[in-house]
Amino acid sequence: MRIFLGKAQNTYYTDKEPLPRIICTPLILIAALVLTTGAVFAKDSPAILPFAGGVGEEGETIAELFSFERELIAVFDPVPRTSINRAIRGEQRFQMESGMTDPDTIAALGRQLGALYVVSGSITSLGNQNLLVIGILKIDDLRQIAGDVQTYRTIEEIQDKLPSMARTIAATATGGKDAAALPRLAVPPVELSGGTEARDADTLERILAVRIIGTGSYAVYPRTASLEQIQEEYANQLSGDTADEHLPGVGRGANPERVLSVTARKLGSRNMFNAAIINLVTGVQEAGGIGELPEP
Repeated sequence: MRIFLGKAQNTYYTDKEPLPRIICTPLILIAALVLTTGAVFAKDSPAILPFAGGVGEEGETIAELFSFERELIAVFDPVPRTSINRAIRGEQRFQMESGMTDPDTIAALGRQLGALYVVSGSITSLGNQNLLVIGILKIDDLRQIAGDVQTYRTIEEIQDKLPSMARTIAATATGGKDAAALPRLAVPPVELSGGTEARDADTLERILAVRIIGTGSYAVYPRTASLEQIQEEYANQLSGDTADEHLPGVGRGANPERVLSVTARKLGSRNMFNAAIINLVTGVQEAGGIGELPEP
């Protein structure tokens, strides 16, 4: 076999001559890509959004690194980043900070891209801890199926955290309990009280969702509606009122029968929160507790 390198070189190599390293390396890479592409043909395609937070292009860079993690592509076939960025530019409701983690907009982008799953993440902090939070939303029933939280000291350390996070998310997404057998839990935004920062409340909500999924006890449905709106939606469902304005924006078709109620508040210099799981059928609090956020 002879490989023609082009008119400029006017050079041939035969199968009996070793190719120079500068030629071999690209050929090996191309062959690997071809083999990988063929291997993942039948896998689901998640859209991995640019991560919220960070400085400049850090959110896009981390999302790009995550999309090539071996543990992730062993299970999924990620949507090309060019398609994702084009969809984001065309989505007027999408804000580069809030839109990255807002379930309603995430679901809209997922449908536009034809993706069954959407991965979103945030580079954030809570008290004195720097955090990377990642979650994956299944948009046909608008349920968060997996997630992970890691601490880091410098932004450069995040790359080293991604392999274990990809492993955790892939394992949870493919090996978890059947969601149909689990009680459904709506997770609305954290209520703020006494000067608590909105970003801290958002971060706390995402961490709690990840931790609850990790227990395997509930199917988790992130919500943009408040606790009161969720209670009203459930009452409307029982009454047979199915008007569009009463349908859940997130969790549509699922109508979780339980809701996580979380209030963040300050006690002097201490950042506290209380959390309770309320049964919407009986109105009874099934579980609850009080926690403290890390000191700033």
